[in-house]
Amino acid sequence: MLVALIPVKDLPKAKARLASALDENGRRELATALFRDVLAAALECPALDRVAVVTRDPDALQIVSDAGAEGMDDPGDLNESLDAVARNVAGQGADRILVIHADLPLVSTADIETVARAEADVALVASGDGGTNVLACPAGAFGFCYGVGSAQAHKEAAWDADLEAELLDLPGLALDIDTPADLERLQHAIEAGRPAGEHTLGALISLGLIPDARRIHQP
Repeated sequence: MLVALIPVKDLPKAKARLASALDENGRRELATALFRDVLAAALECPALDRVAVVTRDPDALQIVSDAGAEGMDDPGDLNESLDAVARNVAGQGADRILVIHADLPLVSTADIETVARAEADVALVASGDGGTNVLACPAGAFGFCYGVGSAQAHKEAAWDADLEAELLDLPGLALDIDTPADLERLQHAIEAGRPAGEHTLGALISLGLIPDARRIHQP
């Protein structure tokens, strides 16, 4: 059984590094929209047996409930939380875990399925700064290593556990939104015709980050 885990921080405090581009309400609106699109894409993926969101945020939990997904408690630290949840779902019969971050504006169900069905023991998609945006691995095979340089750290953890690790080239999962520079990359991607998620696109328009006319470029 393959279980997807989507960790979500408190939405009111999300995306602090975007403070120079968006006020608190704007950051919350964008973070919520990004999360909605990632959750929707995961729920539509036929390769996933379960989708669970790891969070304590009440608004996120309401979104989870409305979408028909599962909410799981977040004890605090990202790695500790994911390690605990992975042990929990492994005890419920999960043999693989797919962790996907909640801030991927170009996410698609097809790309999630590509990671889920990868033949390597451990498959991951790195962010532009060397983080890990998506990770599929055997449940409980090693401790999660999120933080600076986590893509390399996860590969090394896999190798230490005698597992094959593969870094996948999936641009739709490689862009995450943390900084104003990431917003600029997203704007350029949309201008180039890359499809953004429905909620993300609506938030970008609402916040004045792209013109409403840009909708005509979305499929």
